[in-house]
Amino acid sequence: LSQMKTSPLTLLVCLALCVNSTDFKVTAQTTPKNQFEKTVSNDKAQIEKLIKSVNSWGGSANGSYGITYYTIDKKTGNCTGIDRKKHQLELVKFKKSGYFSAAFVENYNQIGVKQDQLIKTKKIPAWKPSEEVNPFRNSSPWCNCQDGGDMKKIKIKIIALEQNKGHLSWTWSEPDYSKGFEYHFKVVKENGKWKIAYLEGFDFKSNTRIE
Repeated sequence: LSQMKTSPLTLLVCLALCVNSTDFKVTAQTTPKNQFEKTVSNDKAQIEKLIKSVNSWGGSANGSYGITYYTIDKKTGNCTGIDRKKHQLELVKFKKSGYFSAAFVENYNQIGVKQDQLIKTKKIPAWKPSEEVNPFRNSSPWCNCQDGGDMKKIKIKIIALEQNKGHLSWTWSEPDYSKGFEYHFKVVKENGKWKIAYLEGFDFKSNTRIE
């Protein structure tokens, strides 16, 4: 039998096909990783914008300073409970802002309900809101502080970030305030939009215990 001869042209074609095949495999392996990194970067940017907007909103006239609305005994000046009407108006504020998940709003509602119960059942000593420190918290819920830096100048850190939820923290950009400070928050995606699901300053347990 005669041996099959291979022409130089055939060898060149085969070599080109092999090189192209190898290049394709490398691209196929690296593209998902690049896409993942891009997605994480985009999500972080969106979440950073969200938390800065939330911090600004919280201290604004349209925002909320937390639960500071109480019913007062006119004779003694003592707190007798939560003003339920104002509490409902606060819930509407949170919903209309578009920054918060449904779970966050309900958690805030339950904080008010529990505080009202503790006050009415006299589980806390009598206190005068106009003269004495709030027994539930003595700092801003937006930063867990009484004095801080610029709420728009913060740095965020990813602790865990998945496709539809994340756990992050932020600290001040200014060195004078950032030392030893870290504020945790969580986010979820609702209808394709990142929203706040949890803020450390609005933790249920810390806002319903007596300090």
